[in-house]
Amino acid sequence: MLNKKNIILMGMQISDRIILMGKLWKNLNHTVILLYCNESIVFTNLKNESFDVIIKAQNADELLTIAMKISNSIFHYFNYGPDQLGYYLYSNKFTYIYDYKDLFSNVVHQTIDDNSLAIEKEIVKNSVAITRRDEQIFYYLKMNNIDYDLEKIIYSPGYFNKEIEYEKKVISNLSNYYVDKPIKIIMSGGYLSESNPESILYEGISHLVKQFAGNGLEIDLIGNFSSSLSHEASNFPLLTELVSRKWVNILPMTNSEDFDNVLLNYDFAMHMFNFDVIESDYTIQFKNSNLLDYGGSARIYSFIKANLPIILGKSLPHIKNILENSGFAIEYRDEYKDSMKNILNNYRVANYKKEIYPYRDKFNDRVATIKFKENIKQIGKEIYA
Repeated sequence: MLNKKNIILMGMQISDRIILMGKLWKNLNHTVILLYCNESIVFTNLKNESFDVIIKAQNADELLTIAMKISNSIFHYFNYGPDQLGYYLYSNKFTYIYDYKDLFSNVVHQTIDDNSLAIEKEIVKNSVAITRRDEQIFYYLKMNNIDYDLEKIIYSPGYFNKEIEYEKKVISNLSNYYVDKPIKIIMSGGYLSESNPESILYEGISHLVKQFAGNGLEIDLIGNFSSSLSHEASNFPLLTELVSRKWVNILPMTNSEDFDNVLLNYDFAMHMFNFDVIESDYTIQFKNSNLLDYGGSARIYSFIKANLPIILGKSLPHIKNILENSGFAIEYRDEYKDSMKNILNNYRVANYKKEIYPYRDKFNDRVATIKFKENIKQIGKEIYA
């Protein structure tokens, strides 16, 4: 039994990952305190059971000042990239567990200066433990020649909350499906404006969607980038025709609770990149990046919560491994290009959602908590002294 502690989850910006980690700590009977500076509308919702106390600070200095006043604490720090808070933590020799969104050796659609890269390395090296949702950290340590105790790298999986009212909606969907309507597919990702020359992911989305939209297939895109304009059709010039024909809809960003409810309207989810269906010069940089080999996605668990089969391409082996033998992965192959409507309609007619429904329990919060409890014991007496 782990000794009860005050767990201080901290970050300059709120993320759904912090919310997930909060519930894991609470399920282990700790008091969880959230300290943050910036709010976000990106798939986050603080009205949940993840935290006992929520405090918004004005800046990194105030955040740490508050944190230091809370005794018997474990600091669990999350970032989207190197920031002032991380710099303060390692330079002042704080004891902290680290968690990350993406590590910059893997991210090619953002630029970062040498000083920030140096800060990121120090943040990683000086953490007493690292929680991970995917395998990026292993590549990062290798590429940067960082000697880190691998026993202190803890797998903390994503998961979905199993809620009674939501389960009723999912079960209702199993008996209410209509084969005479267009097949509705949802896609979600970090969509940038197509006019941005660095928007490798976003431009790829347009080319990908063009392979499927129409002929009985409708695709909705929900962007999760922090630009207030990311949901406007004017930022999707390559999709203009498809949008005008109502084969593609571009939806505004939403918080996690609303997102989960929106997903109940769909037959399938899709998690693919354009080079899963077509080779393009402008995606070579991203295609050759190790993000595809080691990266994960929080949206996968929302899809599972909504009981959506997920169409996957050739990329992202980490996600394929997670979904292996679960029934949720529908693997796309080149020979399916001209027959996707028929293939997906066959799944729908057979009520495939009913078949995979029992497998959802492999990905719920109870299972994640058990795994987290088993793994957290590895972090040693630096934390649980």
